[in-house]
Amino acid sequence: MIQIFSEYGITCIICYLIGAIPFAYLVVKRRHDFDIRYKGSGNVGAMNSYEVTQSRNTGIIILILDMIKGIFPVFYLLNFTTYNLNQLLLPFILIIFGHNFSIFMKFKGGRGLSTSAGEMLVLCFPLCALWIAIYYVIIKFINQNVHVATVIASVLYPLPVIFFFPLLRKTGFIPAEKMNSFTLEFLFAFCSSCAIIILLKHISPIYELIKNYTYERKSKT
Repeated sequence: MIQIFSEYGITCIICYLIGAIPFAYLVVKRRHDFDIRYKGSGNVGAMNSYEVTQSRNTGIIILILDMIKGIFPVFYLLNFTTYNLNQLLLPFILIIFGHNFSIFMKFKGGRGLSTSAGEMLVLCFPLCALWIAIYYVIIKFINQNVHVATVIASVLYPLPVIFFFPLLRKTGFIPAEKMNSFTLEFLFAFCSSCAIIILLKHISPIYELIKNYTYERKSKT
């Protein structure tokens, strides 16, 4: 029992540390020789890196690397360990938590979108596509602010699981022996956890938007 717990604990720690690898910091430092934490929004992720460097290649490289942080560990844990999905929920979430609150960056980090998308590509890729589609529709037709679009898309993220789970259930890369634990409850818990972690990193920008909007309204009256 102690051995199983220790192995599981080590798995959780490794997942957090993988998520905590600050690819945006490393790539920007290497390619542009400055600290991304002190530029733009200070976000250690692909979007801020692109906006600050104005380099599409830099943004794409970081986006891919951050997605890989989600893809490879999840694929490995699903196919090369004996843990069921309920046991893997915590390690999966810790990867995203590590990305957003990296121990290597004094608990600063990205906003979790790329890494969450990477994990969802393995677990249920249509749901990942639906999430991106919702985000795009909001940006295109409702509000062009990326923070507002991200918040709305993240809040809506778990809802398709409730209505379309039978259709989504067999659309990932989950081995047959783990399909019994791939339940609506698991997928909803995973999506909800992703949404909460992402929303935590959007409290500050949304607060600033509200404050600026309020100030502009007062200025006009």
